[in-house]
Amino acid sequence: MSNYFRIIFLSFTILLTGYLPVQGLTVQDSLIQLADQLFVYEMYEEAIEVYESLYAEGYVQEEMLYRLSFMHEQSDHFPEAIYYLRCLQWEFGGKNINDKIAQLMDRYSKGRLSPGEGWSSARLFVKRFEKPLLVGGILTILLAAICLFLPWKSWRIGLGSALAGLGLMMCFMLGSGYVLPDRKGVVMLPTYYYDEPTYAAQRRSLPIGPGATVNIEEEQDIWLRVSLEGFESWVPRFVVRELKTTNQ
Repeated sequence: MSNYFRIIFLSFTILLTGYLPVQGLTVQDSLIQLADQLFVYEMYEEAIEVYESLYAEGYVQEEMLYRLSFMHEQSDHFPEAIYYLRCLQWEFGGKNINDKIAQLMDRYSKGRLSPGEGWSSARLFVKRFEKPLLVGGILTILLAAICLFLPWKSWRIGLGSALAGLGLMMCFMLGSGYVLPDRKGVVMLPTYYYDEPTYAAQRRSLPIGPGATVNIEEEQDIWLRVSLEGFESWVPRFVVRELKTTNQ
């Protein structure tokens, strides 16, 4: 795309985003339309900037995350592409995400580094069905209470006990995600690995590199203690981009 056409297109879209809110659309709606048009015209650098600003504000949409990963891959920004695939995996599940991440890691590191680990199937299940688990847990506990407080019958006692157990299990599954949050991040830059949270500590060589998904075990000032497949080390905070695991 010529620079002349690029200037015309950007001028038009900037005017468009200033006009759309007046017609009943929000600023967010107009930014989405702008980013979509930039993507269609393969202006990836500009589209990434707009999409990422939307993501930073809490807007999460499946197609947007796919596009962010694709555009970063086209620009050979593999850690960034993997980051948005992990975001996609958390928010929407996606298909063959782990396989795609492994493929990108092979291209980036020639197969020598691990892509790390995403969330367990149980953790993703709770994320997918968070609201049904909450409603189901409350309803089953209420039904259990009704069964147990009605006049005594052996079958009613058995049913109430079973419902109470089921309700408590559903509530425990739901609560575990909040009580024991699973913090993960993607290594975005090459880095040294340290035994202690200080640059004066001994450095180690670990099979962890950019694009790897690591567990965040602890944080201290500008440092994060991360782990991956039995390896554990301190790294500067700026080299790891934490994955959002809060509800959007």
